[in-house]
Amino acid sequence: MNFTYRHNNQSFAAEIHRIGPAIQVVAFEGEFYVSLSIGWMQSGQSSAVVTTWQVDGPANAQMYILTNQDLCKYWRFFLAAMPPGLAEAVSLLENTISY
Repeated sequence: MNFTYRHNNQSFAAEIHRIGPAIQVVAFEGEFYVSLSIGWMQSGQSSAVVTTWQVDGPANAQMYILTNQDLCKYWRFFLAAMPPGLAEAVSLLENTISY
């Protein structure tokens, strides 16, 4: 799904892709990527990895181990990995979609 967002008083186009328990956002004209992948276990534990990378730039991955009830925390970690204007647009977009 395509959407627009503002960063430093400029408008940009971005994409969000959902594939199973993974979400990927592509922004800044394809120069910035951020993804969230979550795995749930029958034991009640879960884990998530938030990955960010830039074309010709740094890459970072952070793993979190919480419980199956912590989806909101994972979502906050995912949004925190994005620049503010992009995070606001992704949050707004996700709040308007009903699954």
